Amino acid sequence: MGAISLKDNDSLAAMLAAEVQADLMVLMSDVNGIYTKPPSQEGARLLCTYTPDMKDHVKFGTKSRVGTGGMDSKVNYIISVLFTIKKKSDINSLLSK
Repeated sequence: MGAISLKDNDSLAAMLAAEVQADLMVLMSDVNGIYTKPPSQEGARLLCTYTPDMKDHVKFGTKSRVGTGGMDSKVNYIISVLFTIKKKSDINSLLSK
């Protein structure tokens, strides 16, 4: 599985999802989804769809006070799982409100 190393609960969920070829992976967050920039910043917009080629157009914020990863790591884990199990999907269904 190479790209995923066990660092936190999100990485464990990603590793397990890839191993069992899961149809669904749930990562919990206190943020409603992926924004164009940190949601606390003026002008931040919630994205309905996110694809890996959008990464240069999205500015992820810093890590949470209570977590170890942040939204950036959640997105990277999801992308890694999708590529590992070769499923075509967009991330918004996993990160929607």
